[in-house]
Amino acid sequence: EMFASMDVEVPGGKEIANGLLLFERHGKDKYGRPVIKRHHVRLSQKTGRRIFAEQFNRNLHGRLYVAFQNIPSVARKTMRINGEACIELDFEAMHPTLAYNAAGVRMDDQPYALGRGITRNEAKLGLLIGFNADDRLSAARALVRDDDELQIPYHQAVKIIDAVFERHDPIRRMLCTDTGIKFMNIDSRITVGAMKALVARGIPVIGVHDSLIVASRFEGQAREEMTK
Repeated sequence: EMFASMDVEVPGGKEIANGLLLFERHGKDKYGRPVIKRHHVRLSQKTGRRIFAEQFNRNLHGRLYVAFQNIPSVARKTMRINGEACIELDFEAMHPTLAYNAAGVRMDDQPYALGRGITRNEAKLGLLIGFNADDRLSAARALVRDDDELQIPYHQAVKIIDAVFERHDPIRRMLCTDTGIKFMNIDSRITVGAMKALVARGIPVIGVHDSLIVASRFEGQAREEMTK
């Protein structure tokens, strides 16, 4: 009901049919050659649902999925909800925070600072993959495969995963053990809880995994619910 009542516009996309948007970006193929990446989002599909990893187990996965989430991050900056400019607010470093809390150890404020010449984006992707992989080998392979924008070669992927283990030794037991699927369940409950609270206050909101999109004038109220 919440999504159905929203009027969402995305000037960053090209409307090619009623409610169907085309998004294009420059990327590279597996050989490193420049290509144009294209995908479509149908804004008329406004229903959303939580998807769990197992039919009768509500403790694994459970994130909310809706078509709006497929809008590229750059284009999301142009979104308008009911005619109003929007802002996207992140739950900062949610999975690392959950891991350190579970370990009973205080996390510093720079979980993605790995050193070794590794960028923040590489570190963030490496750590998130580390939570979801079964072992270091599959983590490195996923790091090569999962982001064609960064174009991470295999030797760099191994270096990143090694740095993740070294930097986050206090939560080593949670890395490459498929712990991420449990963290997804927790972050989904946190995100959906904040969304419900905002809707109860009459504020339209869109959830994108671990972030919320609201009209800019509701930023204060959204931050308030996100920190409860």
